[in-house]
Amino acid sequence: MSGFQKARFLFHRITSPLRDYPDFIILGNSFCAKTLLYNYLTQHRLILKNIFEESAFFVDYYEKGSSWYKANFPLKIQKSLLKRKSGKIPLVGETINLPYYEIPERVHKLIPNPKIIVILRDPIDRAYASYSSLVKKGIELLTFEEAVLKKIDRWADVNQKLTENQIEGLEEKISTYLSNSIYVYDIKNWIKYFPKEKMLFLKSEDLFEKPLETVNNTLEFLGLEPLVHLVNYSERLENTQLINTKIKEDLNKFFKPYNKLLYELLGCDLGWD
Repeated sequence: MSGFQKARFLFHRITSPLRDYPDFIILGNSFCAKTLLYNYLTQHRLILKNIFEESAFFVDYYEKGSSWYKANFPLKIQKSLLKRKSGKIPLVGETINLPYYEIPERVHKLIPNPKIIVILRDPIDRAYASYSSLVKKGIELLTFEEAVLKKIDRWADVNQKLTENQIEGLEEKISTYLSNSIYVYDIKNWIKYFPKEKMLFLKSEDLFEKPLETVNNTLEFLGLEPLVHLVNYSERLENTQLINTKIKEDLNKFFKPYNKLLYELLGCDLGWD
């Protein structure tokens, strides 16, 4: 965080009683394009930006308390002035990671009735995008085939996800590339606290291929008028054709039962098989 950002956040901390919680949240695992969706939505004149698109409060800073969280968001008077000018109620949102077992309950305690947008990506594409990012940073040295199948002990929230799974033959130790591409149990955890019928489910692929239409569908869900055009952000998509054919077939088989459970939960086929 730069000196300017530190000073800005200090001002926000001092004025946190004059700020409010977000009206909507965007849920998604890493590399599911939740940041891209947020950036598109904030092109709308009635959606105000935060200091950071993702505060990470519910994962990393929860012990700092609600005043720290509220410091991330615009002043109430900013919303009031924009409402007076436009005649419509402006909104504020943020992105939150879909996994982590305790997060939905934490969110519900502070924001009991937000609008929730869930964006999901083809599990294999998400895993490969995650892998490619770590390769570029010099963190991942294995091939994709080696890395994706490496069995590693993971933290408690992943173990919780795995123990809930009743599919025969599941091993307790799998890579996070795989575990973070299993969405159904995380969504089940969220709908314990927030009704599924009040959530909007999107596909990352639709956002990549038809951004304006997907963004306008989201704006309709939020009760805002559509945009006429977007400033498109270039999103470099990894070439998953480079994945070994055999490992891709194996991954399709691995994810198929999870995708089936997800489709049944959502009541629609996302077309990933």
